[in-house]
Amino acid sequence: MALVLALLPLLALWPPVSGPMLLVALPGAHEGDLMNAALAGGGAVLGAGPIGGTMIVLGDRARIARQTARRGILILNAPFVGCTTRGGTDA
Repeated sequence: MALVLALLPLLALWPPVSGPMLLVALPGAHEGDLMNAALAGGGAVLGAGPIGGTMIVLGDRARIARQTARRGILILNAPFVGCTTRGGTDA
């Protein structure tokens, strides 16, 4: 039971097969790589993520993952897409 409870937060971050995702530039990656990876993977850029070095994209996880793996970019779930922008204003 403890293992299940420990893994629940990870499941919340797991990106969907298709839909909105948060791309995170890991140390050594450039923010420009986020857009290049998303577009090369057939994704649509929805906008900047909630913090620097992140971007919200819409697309197919497998196609985008093929591009992000070699660029040092992590893909996470973006559950609150459309709520606010970086400045906290309505999107």
